[in-house]
Amino acid sequence: MSLIPLGESHAYVALDERETLSFSTENNSTAGWFVGAGGQSNERIGGMLPLDNGQFVVTGSYESNILFHGDVESYSSNDTGFGEDFYVAWVNENGTWNRTLSSNSSGLDVISHSAILSDGTIIVAGVFCGLTYMEVCNMTLGGLSPLISSTSELGGVFLAGLSPEGDWLWSTSISNENEMYVMDLMVTKSDQIHLAVNHRGTFDVASGTITGGEIEQAAIIVHDSNGNVMAHHTTFSINPIENIGSLCEDGFGSTYFALNFNEFIAFDELVLSNNGTADIAVAHYDQSGWKWSQSAGGDGDDTVNDCVGINTGGLRVIGDFNKQMIFGNHSTSNPAWYDFFDATMSNTGEWLSADSFGGSGAEHAYAIKLTPQGDSIILGKMSGGFT
Repeated sequence: MSLIPLGESHAYVALDERETLSFSTENNSTAGWFVGAGGQSNERIGGMLPLDNGQFVVTGSYESNILFHGDVESYSSNDTGFGEDFYVAWVNENGTWNRTLSSNSSGLDVISHSAILSDGTIIVAGVFCGLTYMEVCNMTLGGLSPLISSTSELGGVFLAGLSPEGDWLWSTSISNENEMYVMDLMVTKSDQIHLAVNHRGTFDVASGTITGGEIEQAAIIVHDSNGNVMAHHTTFSINPIENIGSLCEDGFGSTYFALNFNEFIAFDELVLSNNGTADIAVAHYDQSGWKWSQSAGGDGDDTVNDCVGINTGGLRVIGDFNKQMIFGNHSTSNPAWYDFFDATMSNTGEWLSADSFGGSGAEHAYAIKLTPQGDSIILGKMSGGFT
């Protein structure tokens, strides 16, 4: 069992087979090198970050063990049960591993999200001591004080800062008696660290108490560049909130949270109701609280998977749907099965456009990036041809 609902697992290839693999760029001018790592079970990629020196950092987790092909350290899990630990690995410009590090506990330890501050500090977030109920569990990052999960807990979420050279600078954690997940992690232009978590129950942070009940809710915790909590914002719904959500910031520094809900969702006194089984919500917030919220949806299942801020203000959201969706005065086509949407919203919460794409199969959009020219690049998958 994994505490990462999202992510790619890579099938095991025997190490003696893997060593004989060869790769050619003769007929592909876009690929200059290949570097690999793997072990005897599953490995996951949590994220990849470019560094100013031309290197980049890959984060993720592994089961059992992981071997980095080159003159760097490899690791084996010390977990007695499920066996999932995290790794951080640096890659040189020429496609060779530069250095690696790992940490673990007696439970599941996963880096699912990463970001970078303007000074090059690497920020990572994930789960530690997962599924360790009835035992005291701790995870140590370098020379920092251990992150501890008590016998009444099922692990928690951690946030940590790492220097570009691989030294742990600080760490912090949140936990209660229930499982928690990271929904998203964002570093703003002013070097604030925004962490969106999915949780059940109540827990305390430096800015106060984040309340919750027996079903999953979402919360945003705002930190400064050293991991100190500055503020928090909570949501409420009578139905579980999915562990799918996205944080984004536009060119004016306005911050947004896009997520999914059933029946209704409240951002303090701002309440949204849905039209079908599941709808999408977008809420604008700042350090003082929620500013406005807006929804979109139809009679079917609608999912928002990612958002990106626009330099001139506002944001774009992408996701998928299986019946026609309404975005204010705009609407999508009627899908044959699942289609995906790309919608634009102003910085005041008005839907400005909604485009949809699909074919005879199922099409899903998972990530969106904008080029400096304002063009969008959308990453997804399909099960048939589409236009």
